[in-house]
Amino acid sequence: MSFTQDQIMKMYPNTQYYVRNSNGGLLAGTHDLKTAKKYAEEYKSEYLQDALTKELGVYVYDKKGKNVYVAKGKQNNIESETTEEFE
Repeated sequence: MSFTQDQIMKMYPNTQYYVRNSNGGLLAGTHDLKTAKKYAEEYKSEYLQDALTKELGVYVYDKKGKNVYVAKGKQNNIESETTEEFE
C-alpha cells in the first residue's frame, strides 16, 4: 500500500525518517538517520536476492519529504532530490 508523505506524518507523528521502496511501500520509520540507513540497506540486500524484487530501490526520506539516502544496487547516497508526494 502506498501513502503520501502527509498521510505517513499523520499516522506516525514522531517519526523523523522513513524508509520506502520504489513502489511506494512504507517499510520502516525511525527517529534517527543511522537506523533508517541500516533498515534501507537490509531491505536492499533482501530485495537483491529475489528475482521479483531485485529491481526495486529503497529510499530514506526525512519528515519533510526530502530524499536523504538511496539504497539501490551500487548507488548508496544522494542529497539532492526532494519529493512532496508519493503515489
